Amino acid sequence: MAASQLAGMKLMVWVLVLTAIRIIVKAWLYGPRSESITTIPGWHPSGWLPLYNDALDRAVAGNPYPFAIRWAVLIGQFVYLLLDLAIWAHKLVAIARMAGYNIFRNMYRPLEATSVADFYNRFHWYFKEMLVTFFFFPTYLRYFRKWPRMRIFFATLVAVGWGNFIYHFLHYDRSIYEHGLWKALVNYHAYGVYTLLLALGIGVSQIRSHGAKRQEWSGLRRVVGLMSVLLFFLLISVIDEGMNIRSIADYWVYWKSLFIP
Repeated sequence: MAASQLAGMKLMVWVLVLTAIRIIVKAWLYGPRSESITTIPGWHPSGWLPLYNDALDRAVAGNPYPFAIRWAVLIGQFVYLLLDLAIWAHKLVAIARMAGYNIFRNMYRPLEATSVADFYNRFHWYFKEMLVTFFFFPTYLRYFRKWPRMRIFFATLVAVGWGNFIYHFLHYDRSIYEHGLWKALVNYHAYGVYTLLLALGIGVSQIRSHGAKRQEWSGLRRVVGLMSVLLFFLLISVIDEGMNIRSIADYWVYWKSLFIP
């Protein structure tokens, strides 16, 4: 009990550190455009990056920001996705640990990942476990029993693709109340594309590692491996999850602009 509570207190201190970093860096990067409601008295930076939705709107309108800004905006959004999820999840885990339940951390050293599947496992562990329990295992135990690689790949597509999509679609259920089920599904099609790309990436990653001898990466190989993993997640993060209803064509415009100076 004491060890669990001490671990929870340490994690809560880490949450405070991450929160302070988020407030300072967001104010410095985005200035008054920052989404943070917390301000630092006497400090009013102008900011030097637009928000992602602003950059996306300009790209769709045919007046995109300079090439370097487009990449900086996307990287900033991705970093803060990781940071916000870490802060939110660490709070919950810290509370549980201080109550005596020494549970696993939800996000654990994602920058030590060596593959796309490994990063997703470290990025949002409890959500991944939910997908595994309700979608992966039922599919894995029923289909393609004679083809091990296809069995894993198909179960991954169902879990990360369909399971992920239906969870978030029902989470943002206000659209269903306002537009009806079919119109809400059509409006949310962009996130369906995101989950499909994510499922394909994780599925291919699992197939490559299936039956392969586990090796510890080090040095340049480890850096290159991590950069390729982060690049994959960065590029698919162009398709922004959330309440905004956009066409996949809008995200395609921004995605193309990342490769056209």
